[in-house]
Parts: sequence; C-alpha cells; structure tokens
Amino acid sequence: MQRLLRIEELVVDLYGYLEGRIQCYNREDARSQRADLHIIARAYDRNHVYKLFRAGASDIVRETFDSSLRASRYMLQAMDWSEYDAEKASEAFFKADRHALQELAELWDPAVPNVQNDAYVQRAKSINKELYTGFLANLSALVDADNDTPKPRDAAE
Repeated sequence: MQRLLRIEELVVDLYGYLEGRIQCYNREDARSQRADLHIIARAYDRNHVYKLFRAGASDIVRETFDSSLRASRYMLQAMDWSEYDAEKASEAFFKADRHALQELAELWDPAVPNVQNDAYVQRAKSINKELYTGFLANLSALVDADNDTPKPRDAAE
C-alpha cells in the first residue's frame, strides 16, 4: 500500500483489468486509493474503452484504432499528400473520433448489448452520418484551414 501512495503514474495492461475496476497488484481499486493517479490503459475494442473510461482511466490507447489511424496516414502520403497534411488530417480525425467516443460512452450500458440500446444506436448512426457528410466530405478544407501555421521544413513540399 505504501508503494502505491508514492508512485506518480500507473500503466495498466488490458490483462490487469478485472470486473470494471482498474486494479493494483494487490487487487485494490487504484482510483479509490489515489484520485490524482494518472492511469494509462490499453483497450482492445470500443466496449473495453467504455469500461476503462468508467473505471477512471486517464488515457486509453486503442490498439486497433491507433494502428488504423497510422495506416490511413500512410495511405494519404502514398496518394501524394505531404507528410504534414496527412498528419493534420489524422489528428483532425482522432479529435473528432475521441469526441464521438466520449458521447457514446455516456450512452453505453454494460447490461444492454449495443444493438439493443436505442439511444446508443441512434447517436452512433448520427455520428456516422456526420462523419460522411461533414468530416470526410470536407477533409481537404480541414487540412487547408490550418495553412496559416508554418509547416515544418522537412514536411513542406
């Protein structure tokens, strides 16, 4: 217990996650022991993200999402986008998705399958529509809107 009270950060692997709580080695709830603790956790899917969010994780790394985001950035670069613009597009999508995920986390109910949670389903459909009609349709404009910011020398075309 004394050791936990002195640490400043706790990195939690997905295998350290049990029954909706982020656990310490002695199986005590880390958040109840240290409200100021910065908890970094790895999630394997959206439902796991929601569980970790509710359990009090400070930062959640989404395995599949993060690798997909990187692959998408590489794809944009292969389509002759500059490294800088591809990074800006990736960052914009990350922020939009994080906001959407936080909204859906509030509607998520662990006792109800997502497909049977009407509020969750309706908001998810609305978010998807916004993604296609707003974000993706205006992706170039989102990247171009940041043109006032000087590009790094190695990323400039």
